Amino acid sequence: MAMVRISTVAVAACLILSLGATVALADPIVYQPYNIKDNYIDSSNPDDNQGVRAWVNAGHGDGSNNRHIWALIQFEDLSSLPGNVQSAKLELYRYTGSGTGTTVSAYQITSDWVENSVTWNTKPTTGSTAVDTITVPSDLNVWHSLDITSLYNAWKAGTATNYGVQIRTGTNNGETFGYYSSESGYTDLRPRLVIVVPEPASMSLVALASLAMWIRRRRQR
Repeated sequence: MAMVRISTVAVAACLILSLGATVALADPIVYQPYNIKDNYIDSSNPDDNQGVRAWVNAGHGDGSNNRHIWALIQFEDLSSLPGNVQSAKLELYRYTGSGTGTTVSAYQITSDWVENSVTWNTKPTTGSTAVDTITVPSDLNVWHSLDITSLYNAWKAGTATNYGVQIRTGTNNGETFGYYSSESGYTDLRPRLVIVVPEPASMSLVALASLAMWIRRRRQR
């Protein structure tokens, strides 16, 4: 009987260690490379490329001129990141802009674009439906987090081509948000992807079931 108890404790200890490792696997991966493609396009300057700037803008001009300003973001190399993830969020750090209750949306870009030559008149095509839309407060110096999980997983699975995402605001009221770009000197505030891999809960359940069955059989002997 003593031997059975010792063995049970040993198996349980191994299971606890296994569960601890499972939690560690679910920690977020923050991917923030310096060499992504990012720029913005402005309908009021349709032939101008905005060049290399420390920021990208997204917003509208006043309602009378219907000015649109859209940001373009592409993390080109995703090869080091896992696929089939539980969560993938594009996060942009807003340092300027005003307004309460304004929405910000991410749209899938569906054609190629060149960072140092893209203009409003040569802008890439996009999907017609937003991948995600969030309502943002008036606070400055905060991260805007957009859920692009389904699109990211499609990129990794090869069922969609990664051309990046386009960022738009939803109200034509003259508000424009400024986000730090990959050229910003504030390296920890550059655009980033925050990835969470799936926790292998099914494996944990199998281990628990196996442990219960093993203990039951030992008791029946």
